[in-house]
Amino acid sequence: MSDGAWHLDRENFIGDFFDDLKLRASYGVVGNAEIGNFAYLSKTKSVPYDRESGLVLDDIGVSDLSWESKREFDMGLDLAVFSQRLRFVFDYYSAENYNLLLDLPLSLITGFGSQLQNRGELVNRGFEFSLSGNPIRKRDFSWNAKAVLSINHNEVTGLGGLSFLSGITFKDRKAPAIGQALGTWDMRGWAGVDRDTGGPLWYTDSTETKTTADYNKADLYFQGNSIPRYIGG
Repeated sequence: MSDGAWHLDRENFIGDFFDDLKLRASYGVVGNAEIGNFAYLSKTKSVPYDRESGLVLDDIGVSDLSWESKREFDMGLDLAVFSQRLRFVFDYYSAENYNLLLDLPLSLITGFGSQLQNRGELVNRGFEFSLSGNPIRKRDFSWNAKAVLSINHNEVTGLGGLSFLSGITFKDRKAPAIGQALGTWDMRGWAGVDRDTGGPLWYTDSTETKTTADYNKADLYFQGNSIPRYIGG
């Protein structure tokens, strides 16, 4: 990880209006080694066979299984005026996660349903804003106020060469399709209640123009996700 900062408030051309004016940036590549012990090895298990003990292959290892990795770039601006009574902080971040562990499906002729591989890719990009102030600063009383806002874009960009994987997860978070956010819900659309029968209705497809009372005739489609795009307070 490398980083740097430029204290603009110390430059002659800026003047003395700002108490603090700093531009900063950082870039680095980090790894996640918490991938489990011996996950790269093929393993056997004991089973009974013809009244004897035997061994069968339990899963197929991957000899070059490696850490999950992330490339991250951050850039920000710190600004303070009025004797530090008012402070503004802005940040932009971009994180590219790659070599994420996925249980990718295998052909059942191998005798196994899936294999752990470093094939997942995910990006997070966004902005963070913070405005804080100290409007009242007395000997016996001080009032501080702060407001924050973050905007995040999350997108799955790699699923082992496939565009869609039903039920596949990144660390127990659903990752349904390329171009979708992590945690996107892939489900049938609820269309309300049938006024005549009182039974449930479902949209037949993502156009949400037709409905059906038969749950099995309703298509699955993407309907939002569990990760908020905006967070503030």
